Amino acid sequence: MLAFVESTLLPALAATVVQSLPLCALVLAACRWLPGLPATARCTLWWLVSLQLLAGLVWQAPLELPLLPAAASVPIAATASLAESPAFVAAAGPGAAVPAATGAPGLLTWLGLAWLGGVGLRLAQGARALALTRRRLRHARACYWPDAVAQLGHLSDALAIRHPPALRVSSEIRSPQLLGLWRPTVLLPAEAADWSAQDLRLALHHELAHLRRRDLAWGWIPALAECAFFFHPLARLAAREYALAREAACDAAVLAGAHEHAQAYGRLLVRLGTSPRPCAGLTGASPTFTALKRRLLMLQARTTSAPAAMTALTVALVVLGTLPYRLVAAPVVASTRSISSTTIAGSDVRTTSSTTITGSDVRIDNVLLFDEDRAQMSGSTDDLSAARALHDGKPLWWARKDGTAYVVRDAATLKRVRTAYRTLQVIGREQGTIGARQGEIGAKQGEIGIRMSEVGIAQGRLAAAREDSRSERRAALDVQQNELTQEMNELSARMEALSQEQEKLSRRMTAASARMQQDLIALLDQAIARGVAAPVN
Repeated sequence: MLAFVESTLLPALAATVVQSLPLCALVLAACRWLPGLPATARCTLWWLVSLQLLAGLVWQAPLELPLLPAAASVPIAATASLAESPAFVAAAGPGAAVPAATGAPGLLTWLGLAWLGGVGLRLAQGARALALTRRRLRHARACYWPDAVAQLGHLSDALAIRHPPALRVSSEIRSPQLLGLWRPTVLLPAEAADWSAQDLRLALHHELAHLRRRDLAWGWIPALAECAFFFHPLARLAAREYALAREAACDAAVLAGAHEHAQAYGRLLVRLGTSPRPCAGLTGASPTFTALKRRLLMLQARTTSAPAAMTALTVALVVLGTLPYRLVAAPVVASTRSISSTTIAGSDVRTTSSTTITGSDVRIDNVLLFDEDRAQMSGSTDDLSAARALHDGKPLWWARKDGTAYVVRDAATLKRVRTAYRTLQVIGREQGTIGARQGEIGAKQGEIGIRMSEVGIAQGRLAAAREDSRSERRAALDVQQNELTQEMNELSARMEALSQEQEKLSRRMTAASARMQQDLIALLDQAIARGVAAPVN
């Protein structure tokens, strides 16, 4: 389980977090710059943000968009463990024993454990809340109030609800609730017996609007996304804004045919006050005073009716956001030959070079085999298997030129072959060191990006609240954003410098690989001429 989290889920989580940033920014911009956007459209857009998070987590084949510059001809040297190396498994055979990894747990292990712990805690909290909801339903009693029963039947007919929900009363709640995905139940507070007929009708209409919109089913997408991405502030933002827009959409549905009741409905919302949102249900009350204030302001706001524009915006965001994608380098069309030099030692497979030589047909595949566990090679796993078949416990050099394979056991020749590989090993280690530094800078950039997004969200909230742009809070956020931007620019400059160093090393690797090929060809020709290279039948 932990191995699956490390190898599959953690990379998917990281990629999805990055992809969610532009989609969330577009939704924020649409909600801010289109004040007349209907609540139903806002609800759909924030729901799509949550859907994108889940889609990126479960969709293991993202769309590849070749928008990045073409990759350099010389890739950075890679490092892999023996247990993860297809080359070793193919060469050693399916029955070979793979040494167990040793040492302290790595960063990915701790991250995987932290993610599993966070998700487990969220699931435990959800299970507890669900049990509380079920207990509340069991303790509730059937409602036989004549006005409530009549209003429920009349509104169900008006909203074309074929199967009206059950109506029950509970003394444990302060506001009406809609509970139960498979068997919907409207739960009224005991104090609703003293409400006026108008307030009762408005409250029931709100809950039935949720039922007609199937909000109980659609709401699981933001809930699951918030659980899986509990560490991601934008996942929490999407779930919170979706819930607020969902309530506003039902508020608008209640007032759609009864504009004269807007003030009465606003007074009802104030009376209901705030109430925690049930785990498996919906409540007419707002979860916080801030949410209540925003709902009351939305009752006064005018919305525009532009179904074509809203449909186009929704479709565009679906294509952009919900389909997982990955930016890749543009393909390079060239006639190339791949030469890889790999060191196999103990329980590690270390790639010391992986170089593409262009425009040259003169090359040899070779394996410098020290013992069963240590080798340096420039070829395929089949070449390694062929060399091992000839191994008698002493070092040997296996090479193939012009379709003919040779084996060399001469000590002087083996020493010169080992020297030819040395330059590639040095450059490969330098590439690995720079790659590690680039990884550290990339991690810091990711942390700063998250902090910048949090500051941007805070700035957006201030703008939505219409506070003075010169207020101390906004000024502090602007200063913080500027500092983060400056720090990001400094890291980008360092990354650019490392990239230039990596490019220089790549050019050195290309030249060194070409020289090594020529040296190995000359060494093999000399060994053949001296009679120390035996042809392999």
